[in-house]
Amino acid sequence: MNEKDSSVSNEVQSIDEKIEEFKGSAAKEADFIWGVDVFYGWQSASGREKNVVEVTCKLDGQKFYYLLEDLRDIKQTDLVIKSLGSIALIKRSYVKHFVDVADGMIMEKKQKLMDCIDVYVPFDLGSLNALQHYRLVYRHFQENQEKFPSKISNTFNSEEHEGAILDVEYPVDKEGVLTIAFLREDFRSLFSVKNDNEYNQILDALHTLGVLIPNSGKKNKKKSEAFTFERALAKGIAVKYFTIRIDPSLFKGELV
Repeated sequence: MNEKDSSVSNEVQSIDEKIEEFKGSAAKEADFIWGVDVFYGWQSASGREKNVVEVTCKLDGQKFYYLLEDLRDIKQTDLVIKSLGSIALIKRSYVKHFVDVADGMIMEKKQKLMDCIDVYVPFDLGSLNALQHYRLVYRHFQENQEKFPSKISNTFNSEEHEGAILDVEYPVDKEGVLTIAFLREDFRSLFSVKNDNEYNQILDALHTLGVLIPNSGKKNKKKSEAFTFERALAKGIAVKYFTIRIDPSLFKGELV
């Protein structure tokens, strides 16, 4: 076992030991692994204001969103456990605790207005979860812009770069939205996915959010191929890539 593996093993052991200390207290177990916050916003489909519960894994920072009414619904519990179970330990008793915490925050008027999207536009939880995936893409681009030269510069190199800014096909608009080519292999490496099914769900979510542009000529292809373009990003260098919109307006009011 190398030093890195040993460190991970010790971390997992430490978590297991901590959970063992809390045995018998679902609330303490849940609070050690998961954080809960409550937001509210308008849902046009129902014509009502809705409470949305943000569940954050304290081990890696991943966030998930659920309607509070769905967390109360026993029929929905299995879906919640399935979505969270691939990230960290989750039990039915934890979900009940999430509801209790959310109810307490609502009673104390600690809900937060949903500022990550325009609440006057219909929202759904798929879009919110997609926003968390998109945040990884957006932040990666912002922190590694040197790996995405402009296409017009003709300097793209597949050994050094992860993509290119498609400034020829998509000029920067007045809102500051860029459109980039992101090499397929590098794009997938941004996400901790166990299989193609999980990855395809992310691609679907990003497409629904409007930031992953499909290839209209590949409608009947398998998921990743349906979003794949194969074109030159510099003279004589053709590669397979996804076309991604870098849109800062999706994070207005947030520190990304």
